Amino acid sequence: MVPVIISQSGDSDGEHYILLTHKNSNIENIEQLYAKKLFVGARGDKRVPLLWLDTMLLKNDLPTSSTFFHSTQYMPKTTQAILPVFFQQADACLVPKTDFETAVQLNPQLGINLQILAESPG
Repeated sequence: MVPVIISQSGDSDGEHYILLTHKNSNIENIEQLYAKKLFVGARGDKRVPLLWLDTMLLKNDLPTSSTFFHSTQYMPKTTQAILPVFFQQADACLVPKTDFETAVQLNPQLGINLQILAESPG
């Protein structure tokens, strides 16, 4: 199968997904998210960010996301995934990097209090 139409934004090499945690959570690696609450905010198809997350978990000899996390909630809007982590109601979120950057421009406190634990390739 050969793609006929693909989307591109600026000079980007594709969509990047990031795994965010709160800086006060003291979570420094993916292993520390075991049995924690994950929010996923993805536009359209949720399979791509979860495939990347599952690949990262497997590379670290961990189970896939469906059994690794205590719960996974899918949010229709990215900010609905980011804000619970900001207010420490969720342990981590998986969102498109461009959406997080936009949210930080609107609310710089997000960039101060949240940290990127992992980032997917484009």
